[in-house]
Amino acid sequence: LDGLRLGRVFELGDTLELNPAFHNNNRSKMSITLDWNSPKGHELITELIKKSDVVNENFTVGTLEKHGLGYEEIKKIKPDIIMIKLAPTGQYGPEANIMAYAPLMSAIAGIDSMLGYKGDRPLGFKHAYGDVMATLTGAFAMMTALRYKKRTGKGQYIDLSECETTTSLIGEPFMDYFMNGRVAGCNGNDRPGMAPHGNYKCAGNDKWVSIAVKTEDEWKAFCKVIGNPSWTKETKFSTLAHRLQNIEELDKAVTSWTINLGDYEATEILQKAGVAAAPVLTIEGVFFDPHFQERGIFLNVTHPIAGDLTLYDLPWQASGLGRKAAGPAPTLGENNDYVFGDILGLSKAEITKLQEEQVIY
Repeated sequence: LDGLRLGRVFELGDTLELNPAFHNNNRSKMSITLDWNSPKGHELITELIKKSDVVNENFTVGTLEKHGLGYEEIKKIKPDIIMIKLAPTGQYGPEANIMAYAPLMSAIAGIDSMLGYKGDRPLGFKHAYGDVMATLTGAFAMMTALRYKKRTGKGQYIDLSECETTTSLIGEPFMDYFMNGRVAGCNGNDRPGMAPHGNYKCAGNDKWVSIAVKTEDEWKAFCKVIGNPSWTKETKFSTLAHRLQNIEELDKAVTSWTINLGDYEATEILQKAGVAAAPVLTIEGVFFDPHFQERGIFLNVTHPIAGDLTLYDLPWQASGLGRKAAGPAPTLGENNDYVFGDILGLSKAEITKLQEEQVIY
């Protein structure tokens, strides 16, 4: 089954329909349960392909080919089909056959070796950014192919390497290596060309504010808004080069100001002065953040088993498109009758017979 359906709730012996990660990632989708190893199951997939614009797959390389559903085969079924194949390292090459989840893809992409405290061992990503980058890139490629098909009537074959899409997050370290021969390592929150740049302790329990100062004008604005304390006039902080050389001392000095303020209080003061700042939010903090609440980034849906849920909505809004009402994630096999009946035209009796034969579960 889908790994997100399993997760922690499966280990507790609970229903497969309660995993919050599954709900958040699969809202408004459909679910069918089909034995594609059976001849009748294969035939039903073929009929679905005939009625589809896109086949999107995320299996280990060669899986669809073993089932007679590689691109050359499905192109015979529907000549103008768009097929996008997402695999850890693409469909060919020396590493094409590896099986990997997002954490391994981040490691292969080179990101993990850069995430950690300065001078300490790499800590790596704790989130599935490999999946995020692959799906966003894949969705964009799919929409581009659909636009091309609308103009020309031709389909597309898209081979997407999830590791390669993940490397798009670290363009600067790649260029630094190719141009200067430097290998990026763990650097904490420091960033070349920006100082101060980091997360600074605020008043309260585990409250922090993120601050990023890039230009000299921003530095002057920062100094002014915090009251021009004596340390801001010291030579070791007088230029960006000096501040970068004395970054640890600078961070301690900045903290001496932020520690007396709340995270939102420090954020408001700095933003009004034109200095980039934001509170560092927990999951609870994200939910109650006034800006996110005003932007409407959350979506309330009702699931037939899990009940009322609050999920993330699309992070962008576009004028003229309106806001499409979204439904909950599907229960396992919830849309069998609709897909096999309404879309493929099978009768109730035919669907029942296929269920008895365990072609449809």
